[in-house]
Amino acid sequence: MRNIILFGLFYFLLPSYIFGQCTLNLGPDILACKNSAVAISASATGNPNLNWSSVPVDIISSGENTLSPTISTSTAGAYLVILKGNNNGECVDSMNITIGDSIASYPEIFISSENQCSGIPFEFSTTPEDQVTYSWDFGDSSPKDTGFIVSNTYKAKIGIGTIDYTVTVNAKNSFGCIKSSTKKITLDHVPDASIYDYTSLIPFTNCGTGNFDLNIDNTSNTYSTNSLYEINWGDGSTEYSDASLPNTGTIHSYTEQGFFTLELTVTNQNGCVSSKNYTVYNGSNPAVGIGNPGNTVSLCVPHSLTFPITGVSENATGTTYTLTTNTGSPPVTYSHPPPDNYIHNFTTSSCGATGASVPNTFIVEIRAENPCGYSVASVQPITTSVPPIANFEISPDTIACTNSIITFTNTSIDGVAFNNYMACDSTTKSGWKITPSTGWTVNGGSIGNSTLSNNPNSWGSKVLGVTFSTPGIYDISMIV
Repeated sequence: MRNIILFGLFYFLLPSYIFGQCTLNLGPDILACKNSAVAISASATGNPNLNWSSVPVDIISSGENTLSPTISTSTAGAYLVILKGNNNGECVDSMNITIGDSIASYPEIFISSENQCSGIPFEFSTTPEDQVTYSWDFGDSSPKDTGFIVSNTYKAKIGIGTIDYTVTVNAKNSFGCIKSSTKKITLDHVPDASIYDYTSLIPFTNCGTGNFDLNIDNTSNTYSTNSLYEINWGDGSTEYSDASLPNTGTIHSYTEQGFFTLELTVTNQNGCVSSKNYTVYNGSNPAVGIGNPGNTVSLCVPHSLTFPITGVSENATGTTYTLTTNTGSPPVTYSHPPPDNYIHNFTTSSCGATGASVPNTFIVEIRAENPCGYSVASVQPITTSVPPIANFEISPDTIACTNSIITFTNTSIDGVAFNNYMACDSTTKSGWKITPSTGWTVNGGSIGNSTLSNNPNSWGSKVLGVTFSTPGIYDISMIV
């Protein structure tokens, strides 16, 4: 027997004597530059009388009796700054301040070219100083950069005249000393390289089999300051080069079929250059076909079909080919020439699919397109089925005593099939198989025939009760 003895606790209260005291808390050590006024701060409790000092020499320039004094000195070095408070008892705290040399000189900005056109790279540099980093602001919306040599491309400004930007470089050393310089740069606007085809029904396009006489108009809004026009027609013919381009009536004949890239380059009086490309097409809508691989119905997923892409050899480069299905897969697009075949993997049942000419079927369609129009070919119908997934549950357990009832419940997932009546059928035939075939009897439900047929009478029941009279191991199978 164990006894538990409880003892009472006695507390003796001593009278509390509050002695005069204070606390001071300075911030972390800091780095500062010589000849710079730097504010430091502290916190205190107990309302002490404050006094700041420093060694080896006094660098407190103002506020020596406040919580936020200012330091300043022209002599670099390490200093210990001390704060004392006295209020019926002394409290003290200190911090280290390292005063560093300032940057020797303001960074000078050098520019790769004093007069430059907008829209081309522009290089800036400065003379590097040891232990100094440089950051740049180019005066536009472009990202800032670091280093003593940097570059920036100012967005091309189309028009007549100039545009100014102010470039800033910040030099900073390890003590946080900063010196900054700025410089204004003036960039010339670039000319407007614009033409238009007002003659063709579809601009820059001829839908036919003959020559294409392209008639272009000069629509440049910097016409008065443009000094040189150059046109590469894109068909291998002699390029156009002249100090002027008529407002109307410049004709070039394309004698071949296909796509061509017309490149217009314009130079203004300041030597600034601007270029623009135009796509020219001479031809007709493209040809396309898609082969039916056969055996496209009553497929069990997953199943892949290969569709040959045909009839495209005469199409021009620049023709696009888009293959779509109503399976929910995203479209697939090819540029000319497309691959020889398109392979699609069908993973779902066609039951419920819409968009084909027959409900509950899939379709694969190819569309070839160019500026003169498009052509479409397709393969349909494609029908797919999802097989059922067999599963069942056993109650009460897979280990049981003889002459007890074991219940088997069919929990299979039904398949979905497209039948010959153009309708979806989710009927799933199922049956049971028990091996060995002796030592048990069915006392609830039906096991079904060993071979399932379309006759529902041959199917097993959803719930099957079995009594096993002979000990042993039995294999139970669900057939769907």
